Amino acid sequence: MYKTVYNMRIGPWYIGLDPYVVDSSSNIIVNKTDAYITYNYEHITPSFSYQCCFEIQDAFEIEGTWRLVHKEDEQLTYTEIYITKSQEYIFVRREKGSMNISFAYRIRNDWSTCTLIYDKTCSNGMAPFEGLISVFSNWVVHENAIVLHGVLMEYNGYGIVLTAPSGTGKTTHARMWRDQENALIINGDRVLLNLEEGKLVGYGIPWCGSSGEYINRHVEVIAIVSLEQSDTNALKVLDSTESYIQVISGLCVSRWNQDLMERGMDLLQKVEECVPVFKLCCREEFDAVDVLKKAVVELIEERTIRSNRINN
Repeated sequence: MYKTVYNMRIGPWYIGLDPYVVDSSSNIIVNKTDAYITYNYEHITPSFSYQCCFEIQDAFEIEGTWRLVHKEDEQLTYTEIYITKSQEYIFVRREKGSMNISFAYRIRNDWSTCTLIYDKTCSNGMAPFEGLISVFSNWVVHENAIVLHGVLMEYNGYGIVLTAPSGTGKTTHARMWRDQENALIINGDRVLLNLEEGKLVGYGIPWCGSSGEYINRHVEVIAIVSLEQSDTNALKVLDSTESYIQVISGLCVSRWNQDLMERGMDLLQKVEECVPVFKLCCREEFDAVDVLKKAVVELIEERTIRSNRINN
């Protein structure tokens, strides 16, 4: 049996992938991992492991000893989470309409190891890999980091996070920044945020929803911006309570797990203490970019002055 083990570097962590071939239908082929692969892995112990090969089965059955702890109705699928007697989690993704099981994982209770145990998607591993963001988002909370639903873009060497409910216009706003201000979109749907030496660092990750925009790059984040559609353009700095309310809906963590949710909320509060949170009420027009740009430029100037004082 041929076996390949390699690591991806996502954020400050190594993510181990174990895609070995059982037969032609079980080999994982995910081009999205290419930008994150590190080949100097002989002495690396991955922090998170995805074992993405499995013995082929014609069907997958929910065992009677598993206890259903969560069921989520998504746009095209259903997700079910079960807990086993050994306190592991079973993640099951079903198709809407037919209710057929698309794929399933077995997950350690600390979320550090995820094993693909069933895959009927005929996607060469792509669909289960995309679903892995749910597991990864829970795991990084144990590493004192969070994933937010939002856009991470870079402007003049600094990061800006745009967050808003789906369909509110964050992708449109980010692309206006790209077209008008030459901003770089690092990720169009998910942002990995980690506090490092007093700075908030945003990382590109290979999960980007339907945006198709992801880059293996990191940047110091200087602002989080909550977008809201409006007939006028207006920017407001939010206080701690307001910012928490605006941003928490974008926190990617399993809300059915009380421990994870509490950890995530604590980390989100630390993130918001590190950078200002703005609310931008705006129209989908380039004038809205100018309103936010003024505040961003002031933040960059403040950082530059502070840095010069430290260096001198």
